[in-house]
Amino acid sequence: RLPYNSPECNHDNGDCKQVERYPYCYVGYPPAIGDGDCFDWPPYNTQECAFDGGDCPIPQEVEGLPGCVVSYPEKLGNGDCDSRLPYNSP
Repeated sequence: RLPYNSPECNHDNGDCKQVERYPYCYVGYPPAIGDGDCFDWPPYNTQECAFDGGDCPIPQEVEGLPGCVVSYPEKLGNGDCDSRLPYNSP
């Protein structure tokens, strides 16, 4: 859950827009949902946004890393620090 993009904060006080096809999906750029490119970070790649409208593979838990649930496990330990969630998480 993202602290600013939450119902309690009025989805960043209106800065995050609801995606028409997904009533619980609020993002900064709604046309990105289902456009053919995977935005592999929250809030786009979430169940509420149908994993970027089907653009991203459904995240799976990575074997050997309990609780590590990502769409692209090949990004883990590839020499490039992915600074966005879920890759850069405890």
